[in-house]
Amino acid sequence: METRENLFFSCSFTLTIWKGLMKGFLLARFFTDWREMFQLLNGNNLDTTKIFILRYVFQNAIYSIKKKSNNRRHGDKPSPSKRLIRIFEID
Repeated sequence: METRENLFFSCSFTLTIWKGLMKGFLLARFFTDWREMFQLLNGNNLDTTKIFILRYVFQNAIYSIKKKSNNRRHGDKPSPSKRLIRIFEID
């Protein structure tokens, strides 16, 4: 069953993508809990540039994961998590 928690933090595939994208960026503020992440996304605890990047990556990651999930349901081959990470990688 798809829930917001499963979409991002319970599913090993999506958790791998989220860790690959954001663990190095968020450092000690990296969460695998939906409520904590939502508070961070909506709070003012980060500078403007970091909060913009976080929100942008979060939004695009959700869109891409959901799109891949829907494509798989309609017959596409699964994509490795590393491929999605490379699409959004922050240098």
